[in-house]
Amino acid sequence: MALQMLNLRGEEEVLWPEGDPFESGAREAETPEADQPAEPEQPEQPDLFAAGRDAYRAGDYESALAAFRQAAEQGNARAQCNLGFFYYHGIAVEEDNDQAFYWFSKAAEEDFGRAQCMLGLCYEMGRGVMEDKLKATEYYRLSAENGYVTAMCNLGYCYYTGIGVMVNNTEAVKWFQRAAGRGQPRALFLLGECYEEGHGVQEDLEKALECYQKAADKGYKSAQEAINRLKGQPSGAYTYVPPKGPAPTAPPAPVPQPPKGKPKKGGLFGFFKK
Repeated sequence: MALQMLNLRGEEEVLWPEGDPFESGAREAETPEADQPAEPEQPEQPDLFAAGRDAYRAGDYESALAAFRQAAEQGNARAQCNLGFFYYHGIAVEEDNDQAFYWFSKAAEEDFGRAQCMLGLCYEMGRGVMEDKLKATEYYRLSAENGYVTAMCNLGYCYYTGIGVMVNNTEAVKWFQRAAGRGQPRALFLLGECYEEGHGVQEDLEKALECYQKAADKGYKSAQEAINRLKGQPSGAYTYVPPKGPAPTAPPAPVPQPPKGKPKKGGLFGFFKK
């Protein structure tokens, strides 16, 4: 069973804790050296992570939480990330940003890409830690370089809109292309916008429509609106819903930006949008 939630800018997204068979992160078992004596047989230990995953899919969030907590305390990085996810969204437990940040940090210490991405989100939004856009970008980069596709899109978005770095459309397109090549819907949408508006690439409406169509086929709502707009058909307006976060604090010093070009409609949307 997936968790339905609003993304940072208000649109609905389906999120799973890490652990579905198609997701990366599983570690291969070590093989003992041939000349080492065989280890005595031990009673088979329960797979706590699998138990938590199965309970989550069945909608038994309390049992999932208990299993993930036990696995996390035993050092399982995926379970640590999932436990942070539960605290971050208040699933079967009271929402606690400090605990979310703690468990994401534990998993990130094991070089776990999804946890690094979630740490970036914590730093960007100031959840469980002082807001730090530069550090957010650093964690998105670590995660992206570890192959986590959502972080690739996030890092591209940082370059696209100047979050923690100067605007660099060429870098933005590079990361959007990497994520889009893996089928990430939001990256496909943003890459389409780059082709439509000529941000970091030569303006090409045919390629823009192609990207928008691929994103729309994956259920990305704004992509269909963009297709309708380019084809001269009626299209609903974008809806902005402020992100949920802590009480406002003094804004950080602005990052210097180059002169503005064409407006970027993608700037209305957050990182976890489906």
